[in-house]
Amino acid sequence: MSDIESQNKKILKRMLDGARINGIYALAEFGCFRLPARIKNIEEPGYEVKRRWIRTSTNKRVKEYWLEA
Repeated sequence: MSDIESQNKKILKRMLDGARINGIYALAEFGCFRLPARIKNIEEPGYEVKRRWIRTSTNKRVKEYWLEA
């Protein structure tokens, strides 16, 4: 399994468990530098990923992704 496939599976599992994921979290938890690309991979088989812009505690603007139940 490639690093990309492994990241896709880990990110999808975490989102299926109800987590909301942003780029900072993805880098820290999964070593993922390209979260938008991983999200696209997750959407390809039909998962509907929700997204919105949020501000971090340090006032940085990042996109947050999640799956609705």
